[in-house]
Amino acid sequence: MANSTNLKPPSTREARERGRKGGKASAAAKARKRTFREVFEAVLEMDIDRTISGQSDKIADKFGGKITVHEAIAMAIASKAIDGNLDAAEMIRDTIGEKPADSINLNNNMSLEGKLKRIVGDKF
Repeated sequence: MANSTNLKPPSTREARERGRKGGKASAAAKARKRTFREVFEAVLEMDIDRTISGQSDKIADKFGGKITVHEAIAMAIASKAIDGNLDAAEMIRDTIGEKPADSINLNNNMSLEGKLKRIVGDKF
């Protein structure tokens, strides 16, 4: 029976081979898994002559297989955006990386002395 006293560490060759197999499996899993950004970009490229849900076969063809839940969610959100839901449209925009930068007003005309007095009080 295996326990911590009779286990042998793998040889360098065995460790390298196991690492190689793990790396290949990881790469294959990453290739299968698409990000929402990729899915939304594909959905945004579709024509809207039919409903989005009717175009699931186009998405399946583009990504080579069946529709995943991930892709179905993206299509449902895109359909809501087309129907006028601004929250859905903003979610898509933000997900594909087109979110406008939040602007912060950094104009502060107070002098350094005024800032120190504000922080420390009249002790300055």
